[in-house]
Amino acid sequence: MNMSYTGKTDWKYDDLVTEQDWNRIEAGIVDHETRITDNESRITDNEAHIANHESRIDAVETDLSDAPSAELTLTHGMQVVTAPRKSPFRMQSLRGRTFLNIISGGDCESISPSWSQYQVNLSLDNTWKNEGTYSIRATASQTSTTAGAQLNMGNTSTLVGSHLIAMKVKVSTSQSAHMLLNAGVILGRTLKTGEDGTLYAVVDNIPQNSRVGIRIASSEEGQYVNIDSLRIYRITSEEKAYINSLSDKDGQAYVDKNYPYIKGMCHVQNPYIQRYGENLLPPFSEWEGFTAFDVKYKIIDSHQAKITRDSIDNYYYYFKSPKIIVGNCNYTISSGIEISGLLGGKGAYLQILYYDKYDELIVPNQEMFFTESGREVLVTTPPVNASYMHGVLGIDRESTGTVKFSNPILNVGYQPLPFVPSEDSLLVFPNVTLCSNGDGTLYDEIYEQDGRFYKRAQFKALDLDGALDWKLQWGLSPGNKLLRIDIRGLSFIPNTDLSKWFKATKYDGTLLGYGQGVDQLDHDSSDGLYISVSNADSGWGDDYTPTSDEIKAYFYGWKMYDTSNADASNIYNRTDGLGKGWVYRLVDVLWGPAVTNVPTTQAPINSKWQPYKLRYQLATPIMEEVQSVGEVTLLEGQNQIEVGCGMILREKANPLFHPPGNAWFINNVVEGWESTRFKYKAKKILNIYKDSNIDTQKWFIEAILGYGNERGYINNSNYDPTAVYTVDYIAFRPFASIPQIAGSYGTTLKNVVDRLVDREAQLAERVGVLESAKADKYPAPPQWIAPTLLNGWVNFGGTTAPIAYFKDELGFVHITGTIKDGKIGYDPVFILPEGYRVKATINVPIFTSKGSNTITGAVEIIRSGGLRVWSGLNGFVDLSAIPPFLAEN
Repeated sequence: MNMSYTGKTDWKYDDLVTEQDWNRIEAGIVDHETRITDNESRITDNEAHIANHESRIDAVETDLSDAPSAELTLTHGMQVVTAPRKSPFRMQSLRGRTFLNIISGGDCESISPSWSQYQVNLSLDNTWKNEGTYSIRATASQTSTTAGAQLNMGNTSTLVGSHLIAMKVKVSTSQSAHMLLNAGVILGRTLKTGEDGTLYAVVDNIPQNSRVGIRIASSEEGQYVNIDSLRIYRITSEEKAYINSLSDKDGQAYVDKNYPYIKGMCHVQNPYIQRYGENLLPPFSEWEGFTAFDVKYKIIDSHQAKITRDSIDNYYYYFKSPKIIVGNCNYTISSGIEISGLLGGKGAYLQILYYDKYDELIVPNQEMFFTESGREVLVTTPPVNASYMHGVLGIDRESTGTVKFSNPILNVGYQPLPFVPSEDSLLVFPNVTLCSNGDGTLYDEIYEQDGRFYKRAQFKALDLDGALDWKLQWGLSPGNKLLRIDIRGLSFIPNTDLSKWFKATKYDGTLLGYGQGVDQLDHDSSDGLYISVSNADSGWGDDYTPTSDEIKAYFYGWKMYDTSNADASNIYNRTDGLGKGWVYRLVDVLWGPAVTNVPTTQAPINSKWQPYKLRYQLATPIMEEVQSVGEVTLLEGQNQIEVGCGMILREKANPLFHPPGNAWFINNVVEGWESTRFKYKAKKILNIYKDSNIDTQKWFIEAILGYGNERGYINNSNYDPTAVYTVDYIAFRPFASIPQIAGSYGTTLKNVVDRLVDREAQLAERVGVLESAKADKYPAPPQWIAPTLLNGWVNFGGTTAPIAYFKDELGFVHITGTIKDGKIGYDPVFILPEGYRVKATINVPIFTSKGSNTITGAVEIIRSGGLRVWSGLNGFVDLSAIPPFLAEN
């Protein structure tokens, strides 16, 4: 039984203090000290808790404060941005740029007379190249340390200012190579045997009539060097200082990224910003499955798939993701792996395949093998020359069994992230061109104001093509003609010095001079712009006077010739008007297929031909609102962001039926399928729409026989002949690099909320404006009209569309359907009524077939309304390839 202790509190001076009393006193002191220590510890803990709460309160207060947003500058290409929280990216400024390659012939697709050579022989070589189809191989004709080849720049005056000179070089078997300006000015670094890369240098005030190329050292005859992509650009003094401050390695990377090779002149067009999702891998439906022999593979759902192998056949079997652009960072791939019945070999594997810009696989592969089920991880570091990669999930060639892959994710960084589906965000400015002056100090700009985007235009760029109203001014000296268009309304700065305000390039990328000589540009006081054209280019002889339509055909890319001579290089100089033919320029052969009616459509763009181009400075800047699509949101953590040009949205597609495959194709490069091609070569097909609804999941996108990288096809059972199909894609057309995008993002909760509230208010205002200004009625669905078919023609039948036409609200006539069995030649298939007829005769190549034979035919629509199949086979004729045309009234 515990008894409470009562202390003695009446001690007297003479009281006897015993040993027990002292022990009890000392024990009490110790007990109190212990209690004090415990209390002090508790006080310390409470102070820590208070400090922690104060820190959290401070963090909340900071999150709700008016802290400034974080500034972010993006540049052309791929980059990784780390954000502290999920936040909208506010784009505030996007600057334009014009690239004008001063030197012609640097594409190295032919050996022009402008190339000079010393102790070497020049030849075209397609075994190594940087761009296009060929490079130029310079082969030593003897032992030498001073051999070389140079391209004449053709500059008739000194090029004032700083200029970047760059070229791609591979020292295949020679000892060394370096860049050379004129007779003995050595530029930049030296490449040794087996090395390849970009040689570059910045030069001030290039003398007139200069030559630029390479000097080669070879220890014996037959050693060689390859050169390609020679370009010269004007740059600022600040850019010169920055480039000169870089190491060779960093300088090469900077030049390759920011000053790639272009032919002639190009600008920033259709710019976009794309933030890729945390998971860079798309659903399995977009992956490639490799199977053969007794291997079976199955896509279970969007994020689960399995491979089964019953026997050994010495092959790897796998699922491979589409191309993924590589940034300057590490990547981690992970996936759930469920293995059953595994026998032999190394089991399942995760793999990243890296490729360089030439589509060459970079070895060794980065991979890991697994024999047990689990969530497995592979961390990889891209090689320095990696351009893109594929994620691969597979089973070893010496293993049998079943492997199921679940929820794969490829993310930026060293650590695997939890699985999330791929979800990108995108901001694109369709139909926007942004230019600059020569060195980029004066430029067009997109800027944001109150949630809307505006363009401040300092320049105007246009293609000088056949859509303009060209006229013959007069014949110049023998061998040339002077052609004119009216440029009233262009609002350019009036000045007699054309070179100050105007820049123009020819179809082969050559910079036009100024004056009235061959390949020169001029203008007069009555607002006429003149271009002089040689007979060799146009095909018109001195005695022949071309019509306005024939001049337009020239600017559409067609050369005229006399069909009585099989060589289309000849000149048409007849006065009887007979024997006219037109051809367009091709890369591997000199001329494309001939036509005998004046062409009214543009020839294919390739390395031999592109439209004449003009860029001029406006008299006063113009401010105009521009369309934007989408918005970019940054995720918390690392974000892979791509900045680029050439995103084409909702371009009309023209599918063409292929009877043997029972499928409809778009963007097919095969001869005879020209009508299916997009306006520009496609680097990547993004989306396909049926009317206004996305339809991509029904289409197959393949990286073979495409006009560019890819083509698409859809099985006949899924095709709707009454629908209008459109596509989104990234074009291959040369574009200038975007010099800078300035913007910001929120780092605090208040930043983010304020931004979202502002956007909500701005969107509400815009919706209100649109609702108040909308038309009283929406355009009615198209009412297709079935014409009366003539001269034996009947509808093809089956699942293909019958012949029909309609006119949309803009006045364009659309024609669709397939026919058979009628008369080829002059007699019409049907006659369009008044109001639906062409303003001028048009000719369109079409797909025709009969039995197993297929050829390209031609349809002609004349002003009186007749539509006739001028040439081809009559077993199957597809008229849906006819592009919409503007009706006569």
